[in-house]
Amino acid sequence: MFWSLFLFASFSSLTAWSRRERWIRWAIIAFLCISLPIMYFSITELLSRPKEISHEVLLSDTPKAQVLGYHIDEDAALYLFLYSREWGQPRYFQITWSDATKKLADELRKKGPKARKQNKPLFMTFPFKKSLEMEKFSNLPPQPADSPKPPYTNRAQEFNI
Repeated sequence: MFWSLFLFASFSSLTAWSRRERWIRWAIIAFLCISLPIMYFSITELLSRPKEISHEVLLSDTPKAQVLGYHIDEDAALYLFLYSREWGQPRYFQITWSDATKKLADELRKKGPKARKQNKPLFMTFPFKKSLEMEKFSNLPPQPADSPKPPYTNRAQEFNI
């Protein structure tokens, strides 16, 4: 994304210093000085907005994601701040309001405060699948994939984290 700014600046500077009339070169430089900040701020503004969850392609096979936060805007959208170990960083998504989204919002209203009171994380199963046949939210932590079990020890209590 920032490479596009660099390429734009380099091509504009090449054009500006070519053998043309002086007023054309100054017009190109003025255009460059005006358009670079506009491009930079438009890119940063675009990146700060939530992504429509139906547009997600690369992460579509994610089985579970932790819900770090949510905001329900009735008749507009459901905003979710999700995290998965596979991604490395939290991501911000929105789901456009529909009947299915209303069901998700109702489920969040029920399970969100309950998870907060119990001090447990809230997980969303298959966040990028459109089916609502199963419950989307649970308090169960994600199971590690193919991790070997520790050997049994004869202790009074054994804790698995």
